[in-house]
Amino acid sequence: MVKHSAQKQRGKTHRTTKRIILIGTEGANKTERLYFQNFNRTQKTFSIQFATGNATNPVGIVADTKKCRDKMDFQCGDRAYAVFDADLWGTQANQIQQAKNDAKKENIKVILSNPCFEVWFVLHFDASTAPYNSSADVITKLKKYIPDYEKSKDIFEDLQCNRQTALSNAGNLRSYHQGNRTTKQSNWNPMTDVDQLVTLL
Repeated sequence: MVKHSAQKQRGKTHRTTKRIILIGTEGANKTERLYFQNFNRTQKTFSIQFATGNATNPVGIVADTKKCRDKMDFQCGDRAYAVFDADLWGTQANQIQQAKNDAKKENIKVILSNPCFEVWFVLHFDASTAPYNSSADVITKLKKYIPDYEKSKDIFEDLQCNRQTALSNAGNLRSYHQGNRTTKQSNWNPMTDVDQLVTLL
């Protein structure tokens, strides 16, 4: 069980600021951070913070998130998330499953996208359920709507007016896979859980 709340020091001043959303992402990937950091100026309920660490695999991202959270003054209402890509599962299928198991034990919510995080961006413009052959295919499709997109570009403002569309499309995509009785999540292509986090924000 998570023991972080029991580790508070006696007499410690109670935090009166916003509730924390801690997000762990792949160390070398700025896409998720560029996107989520914008919510610090568009909503007043949560403070979006990011776990430190250079992990490049799902298990490591969960571990970095836990390590960072355990050093923080986490309180009731604070939440921790590990955000990573499935990349069509493939050779990292075992890694993903282990990461999900580790996260569940530590009360960390996994936000998974297949093949990649940009599926969430595409859903702002397109509701297609057609599978992708690679992450590069997702980027190619996204560039139909945002021609100058690249990993280091913050496109939050380009997406703002279509957020409700994306939330609806992501939910419908999840229902589509469930309705087809595709029991293994590794067969869900495309898919994303990003809507489950964005709904809070």
